[in-house]
Amino acid sequence: MNRLEGGLSLESIERLHGDELARISHALKTPLTSIIGFASAMLNDPEISHETSVEFSRIIKSEGERLSRFVDELLYISFGDSSKTHEAVEPVDPVALVQTAVRVVSAKMNQPSSRFEMQIESLPHSVHLEKEFVIKMLCNVISNAARFSAHHSPVTINGSLNSGRLSLQIISLRRGFNLDLRTASFPASGDIEAIGLARTRHLLSLRRGDLAVDTVDHNKTAVSLLFPLEVQELIG
Repeated sequence: MNRLEGGLSLESIERLHGDELARISHALKTPLTSIIGFASAMLNDPEISHETSVEFSRIIKSEGERLSRFVDELLYISFGDSSKTHEAVEPVDPVALVQTAVRVVSAKMNQPSSRFEMQIESLPHSVHLEKEFVIKMLCNVISNAARFSAHHSPVTINGSLNSGRLSLQIISLRRGFNLDLRTASFPASGDIEAIGLARTRHLLSLRRGDLAVDTVDHNKTAVSLLFPLEVQELIG
């Protein structure tokens, strides 16, 4: 097998279709361009003010984190088709999973936990799920909602049980637009937000789950994560 520097096989590259490769390249190049541009500006201007330096550093850090998240998603989906990556299904408390995801997102994004409103009291006490996978999918969508919603507006997480599936719905006030992922795995816009949600939907589909996007209350977007499950009561 022929491999490029870094271990990427030529066969792997050939499997990438032109449109998908172009969108992935665009999503990678955008934050890289910002990082290189602002770092170069700081290096080339020794008289740069402290305030400007701090602002440029903030942008570089933000774009680096954005790039890291995207690479993490690519790595996760690269191995997502293998059954070996599926974790053991175990009885878990879905309320605790949502609370864990909110704590993780709140800490990583330096957001107050009060921004995330959880309406999940009606969920069952125990369901059989892949614990870490569910938390990761929740973190993806909750952080996405917080990042792309109106400044400091609340992000609401609802939960329900329908037809043998756990539905976790994340509702946020988007900044002037809504999403529609019904027609394509990778939306034609190439928007980094839509690509992230499309990847999450793909990973869910590998486990017979789904992701749906709807508009509610005319100006809010609801992203629903659907996990197939077997409900059991906690013993003791």
